[in-house]
Parts: sequence; structure tokens; C-alpha cells
Amino acid sequence: MLGHQRRRESGRPFWSTRPFGFERNGTHRDEEAEALRQAYRDVLAGVALWSIAKDWNARELLSPHGKEWRSSNLRGVLLKPRNAGIQTYSQWVEKPDGRRVRVTEETGTGNWEPIVSEGMFRALMRYLSDPERNTGGGGKRKALLSGVVRCSKCQAVVTQGWSRKDAEGERYRIYTCSDGRCITCPADPLDAYMVRQVISRAEEWNQAPATDAADEVREAELLAEEVATSERRTALAESMRAGGAPAEGARSPRVQVGSLPDHFPEPVSNA
Repeated sequence: MLGHQRRRESGRPFWSTRPFGFERNGTHRDEEAEALRQAYRDVLAGVALWSIAKDWNARELLSPHGKEWRSSNLRGVLLKPRNAGIQTYSQWVEKPDGRRVRVTEETGTGNWEPIVSEGMFRALMRYLSDPERNTGGGGKRKALLSGVVRCSKCQAVVTQGWSRKDAEGERYRIYTCSDGRCITCPADPLDAYMVRQVISRAEEWNQAPATDAADEVREAELLAEEVATSERRTALAESMRAGGAPAEGARSPRVQVGSLPDHFPEPVSNA
């Protein structure tokens, strides 16, 4: 603890691994530092994080661990106070419920040269933490079929993911089971198929003949007649089971005598 306190008081950088934009002694790694400065300007100008991440990956400007950039880890780097020359101290704190969480607090100004000004850093913090900022998240569906289609094996909903790199180093979108990755399926062909099906069905609806008011009235009358007939049949069946006369309103089956022939032909002998 005493050593940590002395390092905080000295303002010297104490980084267990080299951070993006810096060397471990606090000097700048020029290409990364310049990319950070431009990223701060771009984000405050409205450029999306994923667009900056895509540009860095294309330039092979990877993380210190050799990882490609995404919106999530790029956001984390931009929110590091060290970029503005601000020293921090992190420690584990136990919550009343017994959980231990890592808490980071600013402890002063470091003795290394900042990459961006404190004003620009604070402005970006406010911008990225603004609840009104539309990031496409908040539980909104990010793919056409995510949360809609279910896995054919376990019936869990599918989510969007990314494939492993192929022989050419490329990755593509996939749909994968949210409960154990039972199956995976390329997303783009499936999305295209579903869009074609919806368009085809919409065209069928447009080609169907429209019903006018007279048709709707006639359909209502036929439906009423069907309901009344069903009710009469039910009442008749109940009366016959009880051994009584048909209930009022129920019609008994009738034989049309006049429709029978007057005499029947004699049977023909085969002898």
C-alpha cells in the first residue's frame, strides 16, 4: 500500500501493460497517439465509433494485445483519463451485499504529456454518457431476425454474431443460438431470403380482388345464418337426448312424401 501511495504522490505512470497511445514510461507512441487525437475530434463531430474502429482495423492499428477494434473496446480506450494526463487509482471495494467491485478514482495530474486536453476529454465523456444519444442499443433489435427466429434444436431465440476468420482473413455475420450455439447460419443470405418472401407475399395481397361493401354485408348475413343453424341443431340434439319434444324454435326433420314415387318396380328374376 505504501508503494502505491508513493507512486500516486510522484505522479509517475504505473501501467502493468502498455496502454494504447503510450509507451510504458509515459512517452507517446506517435502513430497511436495521433489516431487517438483524431478519434476524439471525429466522435465529437458525430462520427460513429464503429466507423473509427473499422478504419483503425483497415490500417492494422490494433490494440496493444493485437486485437481488432470494436465499438465497445474503442469506447473504453477513449474514456481513459490517462489520455488527458489524469492519474487514477483503482481498488477493490466490498459492497454491503458482499459483492466486490473495482472502483477507479482520479487522484490528480500525472507527470506524462497528455494526448488530448482535459477539456476535450471531459466533453467526450459527457457526449458518450448522454442518455439521449442514439447508439442503436437499448434493447433494440440489431439484426432482422434476432430475437424472432428460434433454434431448430433447442428452441432458443437466435442472436447476431460474427464468424471466425476464413482463409482470406474475412469474417461475416451469422445467426447463432443464444443458448449454447447449437447451430449457426450465415445472416446475409437468410435476411435476403426473408425480405424476398415478404415482398412476394405483399405483391399477392396487392393482387387480391378488393371486397366492396355489398360483399361484406353478404358475408355477415351468411355468418349469421350459419350461427342460427348451429344453434337449432344443438337445441334439437339436446331435446332428443332428453326424450322430449323439440325445443321451441328447433325444427324437426321432415320427409317430403310428395317427392317419393307412387310405386316401386317389381324385382326382376334372374331365373
